[in-house]
Amino acid sequence: MSSERTNKLTDYVATRWYRPPELLLEAREYEPNVDIWSTGCIFAEMIKRKPFLPGGDSHIQLELICENFGTPSPDDFLHLSEGSRKVLLSRGKKPGRPLK
Repeated sequence: MSSERTNKLTDYVATRWYRPPELLLEAREYEPNVDIWSTGCIFAEMIKRKPFLPGGDSHIQLELICENFGTPSPDDFLHLSEGSRKVLLSRGKKPGRPLK
């Protein structure tokens, strides 16, 4: 393997911490506001001076999002596949916490 190939990160790994829940859950449809989510994560990192949601994989990433912001309401599930709905519901309801 060349050194160039071993030093590259995939787009998935490089952007996971900034992906909104709808992309983590493979929503069939999403809006341009996914970029606002990513910008907010970067802004939070600038304020905290450390990674805001450093998930090791998509499941951990989703868990961190739910712990910080609470479990989405059923209305937020409308554009998700049945499998993604089951994943969210299986994690139990989380209330979220203040961003302080």
